[in-house]
Amino acid sequence: MNKQDNFYKYTSFRNKYKFFSYEKYSYYISDSCFHIKYEFNLNDTFYFKPTINIPQKEIFNLQSITENVSINFLNNIIFNIGMVELLSYWKTTCSPKIIIKPHFLTSEQISFWKKLYYNGLGEFIYLNSIQTDEDQFCEIYANSGSKLFPESINTITDTLVPIGGGKDSVVTLELLSSLKTSNLPLILNPRGATLSTISTAGYSINNIFEIQRTIHPQLLKLNEEGFLNGHTPFSALLAFISILAAVISGKKI
Repeated sequence: MNKQDNFYKYTSFRNKYKFFSYEKYSYYISDSCFHIKYEFNLNDTFYFKPTINIPQKEIFNLQSITENVSINFLNNIIFNIGMVELLSYWKTTCSPKIIIKPHFLTSEQISFWKKLYYNGLGEFIYLNSIQTDEDQFCEIYANSGSKLFPESINTITDTLVPIGGGKDSVVTLELLSSLKTSNLPLILNPRGATLSTISTAGYSINNIFEIQRTIHPQLLKLNEEGFLNGHTPFSALLAFISILAAVISGKKI
């Protein structure tokens, strides 16, 4: 399919699927895991329920989260993770209206997210030959829901180290090891390269911060059916997830 066909699909999908809504998020702590679930609604036609799970490890206690972290902070960071997560599903049709239901957003916050969505999907826009600008790409409506408030956090000097499995991860772990501090590798969906990296650095799967992120199967089905597809700003997702991990573990990032 050529680029002209992709742009035609983009305009057709936007006309057919008028809105995408961030319905809600939820979370709870079991004996072995911190469970987070998001619910998104594409024009009352397709529904997505991706999850993020953080398993209990030897180096931190999930049961103490609600004692050490305020509900406002948990709601704040988990909600904002969802604001990035929704892009993976919204991009299938690029619906012109994005409705945010869980919390109210100020005009400054809406401006921040519009900028992140437009610039973070730059490769997606280019590869699909989408002719648009930041203002036209989407409108974000967040006039309902409760307000969230800024909150400072206190962490110790030890460092949380996101591990991607490349040379940057290896060099960072090696440099920090010389400081004799209790650093903590963070891995999103552990796989061969990331597990080899921590093993070489002397860590095991039991003394890392592991995050298990799932993609809702409906998204994979839409991809197979020819809906719009492409890269989303993974670094933004990892940035927000790292803040949650830092607060849970007590490490700095």
